[in-house]
Amino acid sequence: MPRSWPLVPIVVLGLGLVMAAAVGHVADPGALWRDPYHDRHSHLASAMTLSLALRLGDPVAFVLELARPTVWPPLQALALGAWMAVVGPGASWAILPSVLGWAVTLVTLAMLAARSCADPSRAALAGGLAVALAATSPAMARLGTDAMMELPGAALTLLVLCAATARPVPWRWLAVLLTLLALHKYNYWIMAVAALLLAATPQILPWARQLLRAVDRRRATEDAPLRLAALALAVAALGLSVDPAWRVGGVLVLPAHVAVLAWGIALLAAARAWRRRGAAFDVALGDPARILLAWHAWPVALWLLVPGKLPALLGFLSPGHAGATAPHGLIDAIAFHWQGFAQGFSPHPAIAAAVLVFAVLGARRAPLALVSFAAIGVLALVLHPQLQWRFQATVLPVVWLLAGLGAAALLPRMAPAVAAALPCLVALLLVALPTPPLADAAAIRRPDAPRDLDLVAAWDDMPVAAGGVLVLASIGRSDLFDWTLRLRCRCLAPVEQPPWLEFGDAPAHIAIGSSAAPVLLAVTMPAPYAVAGRDAPADLPVAAVLAAQSRYVEAVAREAPLHDARVAWWRATRPPAAPPPRRRGLIELAAALLGLATIATLAWPRRAGGTPCASA
Repeated sequence: MPRSWPLVPIVVLGLGLVMAAAVGHVADPGALWRDPYHDRHSHLASAMTLSLALRLGDPVAFVLELARPTVWPPLQALALGAWMAVVGPGASWAILPSVLGWAVTLVTLAMLAARSCADPSRAALAGGLAVALAATSPAMARLGTDAMMELPGAALTLLVLCAATARPVPWRWLAVLLTLLALHKYNYWIMAVAALLLAATPQILPWARQLLRAVDRRRATEDAPLRLAALALAVAALGLSVDPAWRVGGVLVLPAHVAVLAWGIALLAAARAWRRRGAAFDVALGDPARILLAWHAWPVALWLLVPGKLPALLGFLSPGHAGATAPHGLIDAIAFHWQGFAQGFSPHPAIAAAVLVFAVLGARRAPLALVSFAAIGVLALVLHPQLQWRFQATVLPVVWLLAGLGAAALLPRMAPAVAAALPCLVALLLVALPTPPLADAAAIRRPDAPRDLDLVAAWDDMPVAAGGVLVLASIGRSDLFDWTLRLRCRCLAPVEQPPWLEFGDAPAHIAIGSSAAPVLLAVTMPAPYAVAGRDAPADLPVAAVLAAQSRYVEAVAREAPLHDARVAWWRATRPPAAPPPRRRGLIELAAALLGLATIATLAWPRRAGGTPCASA
């Protein structure tokens, strides 16, 4: 019988709780969708677009959605979109990545515990308690049945730590998992990489000295123009203003555009240097670093060359990434996160306090990579300029594992059967406790708000043609309109939403005159709250803008009393006065050419005598 069998009962019980929560969502999927501004709409909209592009055989739409400038990398949307391309699109599938992420988190916690304890009974206690805490956490259960990125991110992070703590280390698997984590969400990836580097510092320092000795300083001037150009563009990107915008030859040039060009030129210079001195670097790097370079560093570096991706990464690292959070101090951040942890992620504040005490004790017995990640994660939480309780979901599984290790070290050694039964009993007791007051708030749930799908029913029979739909809503833009309209027609009809919340009424007037959409959807309703950067809830003048135009005429109007909303769709009476402005895309073309040049430089066979890369 395997030595880790005592972990099986608690893992099975935990997976049963995951399945029960998922079944509860399927029984009432509309309960999730209660906020038109919520990020879950954006995640489902992207996955819906990718799935429809695959089902309709539209590779252009597929690539454009993958490369669309957004703060989120595409892995979750790609995985969910591929699944819906097979089984059919639907809002009920939106929680699938989170459900799987929650399940993988439980299994991986058990694997890490078995690896961290030589004694099977103590491993069963440590892993069982960690699984029990993760499976019964009230806020974690809500995030585990949501369309958000926290639980898939937690699962990928734990898989990275699991690979990094294996002996021998499966370097290629570790590199691939790190790449997947980077393509899922940048901040999780940054924390994982930082933790692995910190844990491996004693090995990295002598390796770095050996690598520096392989640098041929006599050839430092080669490709100096490329390096100087990259440096100059990087400096220009830092100093370039957004308002007023810069135009070169009629092309709008934003700091993000210049940053991408600087990054592309720097990558090309690095690739050329590698091509000249690759044989010497191959020897100095060693097999692990070569594998990480080929399967992780270069893929992520090339991905960041896609326009909009590098600025999104830099935005995550910026102190200005505060969202709607008011300025605060370190003590405020600590008190805030303790409140969410004690009254949202934990069934009771006393359990939260015990977890922290045991986690400190368990840190002395855990692999250094786990301790490093927990320390960096907690530090990132309290230093992050944006305060949100859901950010804890990526760090807490490791904290729970440390707590399990600490508790197992204090408890007396017991028979395997008892070690298997005790965590199950703890899990059942935790499930029986009353729901803490901040469970919904910690997961950004709004159970008292009206359901978005009740509002959607007001336009459920609106005709959606290939020309798409122009949406004017008093609350501003929302991806709720995007995915519901495309799901309605099972097509890739464009859904246009002018940015008039950001730039005033002019974009709305321009859109009405230039849009090719034969139908206009007008939604007037009170906004649930003020979005980041605004002092009051949005109340855009939909009626006034429509009254000032004559191109669209009202066809159908309805009331949605639960949302205090008026929904109407209007039909176009004539074609647009002018064709929509065409995006020239010269920056994107230049970035693509730099990326192709870098790939060609790396992939082209070296001159005879070069040492091939062991990872190739």
